[in-house]
Amino acid sequence: MNKDPSLHRGHFKRVRDEVLRSSEKLDQVKLLEIILQCVLQRGDTNELAKRILKLGDLASLTQNIMPEDLEKIEGIGKNTAEKLASLLRVLYLYLLSFGKETISIGPANYHNIINLLDSYFKGKDREFAVVFMLNQQDSIIWHKVINYGDENHVFIDSLDVLNTARRCGARKVVLAHNHPDGSLFPSIEDFNLTSDLYKFLLADGLELKDHIIHGKAGYFSFANALLMDAIIHRAENPEYTLTWDGLPPPPEPTKKTHPMLN
Repeated sequence: MNKDPSLHRGHFKRVRDEVLRSSEKLDQVKLLEIILQCVLQRGDTNELAKRILKLGDLASLTQNIMPEDLEKIEGIGKNTAEKLASLLRVLYLYLLSFGKETISIGPANYHNIINLLDSYFKGKDREFAVVFMLNQQDSIIWHKVINYGDENHVFIDSLDVLNTARRCGARKVVLAHNHPDGSLFPSIEDFNLTSDLYKFLLADGLELKDHIIHGKAGYFSFANALLMDAIIHRAENPEYTLTWDGLPPPPEPTKKTHPMLN
């Protein structure tokens, strides 16, 4: 790698000039290079931008990236990671304040969670859990895998979910996990986990809006199957014990819509 700072300064200027004079859409590497120049005084921003973009496109980075993700990249220390993550977050919040959804992965609303689940879970042979953080208007403000499990179990730490929501400034949470064996109907353990997480988040003023199970045939939504109603009832009545008797049958799995939100 060339260590001559003068060469990097020349490259910095060339990239800035191209951005300032361009009337066309530029590639994401150049755009990220400009952002990197705000937090770095020297270094090869071109190669660093390429390494960062392996984590996702610029739209998803502004929405999802955290300092700890950036610290894993060669050439980025703790201070730079915090500055860059903060700057990307500012860009997202600024555009969000104008109601622009172009920086989101598709429409930034609750319906889009269903589509995002395919990209997370398709072809996976072990369970893992994903959380979606929403604002008061149900717009997605952050989403990420929070834990990996084995073929038939994944541990979900309620405190980890709460701390993530606090860090993002979220008001609502949607939990999702996959069933690699293809089954969609939740177990009693899935129900109890959802119930415990609902109560844990509620104590901090947060709403667990749904728990979605993704399988080969589609998905199962606790909200759509009215199980969230049973969970709310259980939270209000500690003596309540769940049995499957009397609960509504689960809906047919679907990938197209979320009926509770139509």
